[in-house]
Amino acid sequence: MILQKIDCAGDELRWKSDRGNLEIRRPAKGIILFVEVGFLDKEFAPIIQEHLDAMLKGGEQPEIFVDAYDLEGYDSEVRIGATEWLKSNRDKVRKQHMLVRSRLTKMGLSVASMALGGVLEGYADRPSFDRAYRAAVGSGR
Repeated sequence: MILQKIDCAGDELRWKSDRGNLEIRRPAKGIILFVEVGFLDKEFAPIIQEHLDAMLKGGEQPEIFVDAYDLEGYDSEVRIGATEWLKSNRDKVRKQHMLVRSRLTKMGLSVASMALGGVLEGYADRPSFDRAYRAAVGSGR
């Protein structure tokens, strides 16, 4: 699978494959938003981890937001990689917020929540997720 990086303006980065796309935004120090659409192939996993690792190397304690509302599915490497990264960096992460809609992403969130405890907060409705995101960005955490 070949990923294509798309040129964007401002704090936005975007990659796409023939089945899905990933957008990354850094709206404030310590805040990162991943917008996942379609199907995420395993090649997306290292991109996600690289951006999170860069935040840690920069001395930030990330608050992670994942908008997976339009995510239809993903290779297991994406879920496993994200869960393992969060497990090994749990004490360095403020919280991960995840908006999900599809049955598959809800199941993945449930499995990850059991493995990670209180660091992961799930949302099934956009208004609640958006409020948490705006509050985090507005506070400049």
